[in-house]
Amino acid sequence: MKEGEQVKPDLMSSRGTIFINPGSEDTEGGTEIQAIENLKQFIADCSVKGLKYERVSKEDDYGRFAFRVYNDVKSFLIHMPGWQLDKVRFQGKENQNPFNFPRLFKDHSSWLWNYALIDEDDFKNEE
Repeated sequence: MKEGEQVKPDLMSSRGTIFINPGSEDTEGGTEIQAIENLKQFIADCSVKGLKYERVSKEDDYGRFAFRVYNDVKSFLIHMPGWQLDKVRFQGKENQNPFNFPRLFKDHSSWLWNYALIDEDDFKNEE
């Protein structure tokens, strides 16, 4: 998928369209600088405060830029697309189609932005 590309599933096709994990394909054409800006917004959107980050370029994959997001208790590996924020930041708004947004990877699991956010549940069962 390329930045800004719209996916319009043909649900009436006789063959049908199957999406196993839409948005998890490679994200071509992004920049590291934009991925850093996106990550800063991602951290601001998280309900857990005091999160920090560091770049982990050796973990870059699928056209996404890797960062370790952490606090004193736990850390998470986040793979962030380097596209413009409005093309990455899915918030579940009425005018947003989840098929048109790339997934972030949080500890190697793919999530839309609003589901990848770090919250108190991520720290349950931690000592």
